[in-house]
Amino acid sequence: MRGGLIPSFKTFFTYIIPFLKEPIKVVIKEKSINLSPPRKVKVSETIFRKYECGMCASCCEGYMNVFTEYHCKRYLDVEPNFTAILDGEEYHFYIEDHTSRRCDHLGSDNKCTIHYYNPLHCMFPPIKFRKVGEVVYLVKQPFTRNLGRVCKIRWLSKDERISEWDEYRFNFLREILVKDFSDIVDFGILDEVIRMLVEGKVGEVRKE
Repeated sequence: MRGGLIPSFKTFFTYIIPFLKEPIKVVIKEKSINLSPPRKVKVSETIFRKYECGMCASCCEGYMNVFTEYHCKRYLDVEPNFTAILDGEEYHFYIEDHTSRRCDHLGSDNKCTIHYYNPLHCMFPPIKFRKVGEVVYLVKQPFTRNLGRVCKIRWLSKDERISEWDEYRFNFLREILVKDFSDIVDFGILDEVIRMLVEGKVGEVRKE
């Protein structure tokens, strides 16, 4: 199933991989996933494009929500219900299964009711962290979580810097990483990326 547990975790980790200090091994229900940091993170001009969501909600079903321990306790007031192993250490998550139905947090108007604290893999699109070889590209692209459905996003003009909402979600990512993954994340790279985005600069950040 495309949006099952392993694919959902793989998508979740795409937002952490660019900022890893070292390669790590993740074990999810006895399945191992090896994650390697890139040699550099490259900010693309597309990241500064403005857009309007088509509100079709086709991306709001057929997957699992993955919340970290801090995330679920701080913003949802629920306890973790799943444990994964990262480099031999236990990390706790809260999983919601929407593989065969609409997300529970989706309102009748197709708007997310937890928009400001939803899972990273829901919060960031259409921003994508695309890893190609040893480079992660920060881009904006149509959301294609569900194949066979067309994303109805409408692209607008390019801005001089990222929007306030884009800045918010990068800072939200930083908050989650500080609280739950501080031992494995290089915040120097993340902070430099955020600085470039706020200043409207394209270019790359190299791992030392």
